[in-house]
Amino acid sequence: MTTAFEELKATAVRCVAATDGIRQADVARVLGIPSSFDNNWITKGLLDGLVDEGRLTKDESKIFRIK
Repeated sequence: MTTAFEELKATAVRCVAATDGIRQADVARVLGIPSSFDNNWITKGLLDGLVDEGRLTKDESKIFRIK
């Protein structure tokens, strides 16, 4: 059984993979996380976790890419 968090992570990875680089705010929009609710913490934590897992990279301009 897949948890909601695992599905959210998978969707974020697919979102990043479908681009040549994407900003955190754009990922939040795709995930349906409103900016008024997000305050960057939800998406930032999710994406930085994926970077820590080695699944994504983040450059100095804070653009996320698939690894």
